[in-house]
Amino acid sequence: MPDPIRLRDPADIDACTRLLEIVHKRDHYPLLWPDDASRWLSPRELIAAWVAERNGSILGHVALSYVQGDGAGLEWADSLGLAPRQIAWVSRLFVDPEARRRGLGSDLLNTALEHATHMGLWPALEVAESDRAAIELYERSGLVRAQSRDWTLPGGAKTLLHSYVAPTKGQ
Repeated sequence: MPDPIRLRDPADIDACTRLLEIVHKRDHYPLLWPDDASRWLSPRELIAAWVAERNGSILGHVALSYVQGDGAGLEWADSLGLAPRQIAWVSRLFVDPEARRRGLGSDLLNTALEHATHMGLWPALEVAESDRAAIELYERSGLVRAQSRDWTLPGGAKTLLHSYVAPTKGQ
């Protein structure tokens, strides 16, 4: 039986936050633990968020938002010749380590991509070089690496961020 993907409800935030903490401890995602993880799950300009659930347990999460007025998303919009409201930023994608290898990450990602397409938006996202599993997922899903940039973490450590985008608007 497939795990259902549904819109996230405000009552899901605590369970999502607990799952995010498990994922962070195991996989270092997000690279930097947010000051307020509950708030982090709902980025500014949120369009929608979905969860994967089975038997009342949250097994995964993804969010879709408009590009915010600063940072990489705004650079993306400019480089593509698009207004920020024409791009849907896919983010906050994570799956319970105990529920992996079921296709949940792919199902969540595809839900967000399909929603963006339905809205006529161009899906885009960023991922750290160290997150190889996510990179493989994005490339299997047909997203294309469009650019890479250096990112300096607090404390001076450096990593590479890769930006991915649907190959054409609305796909």
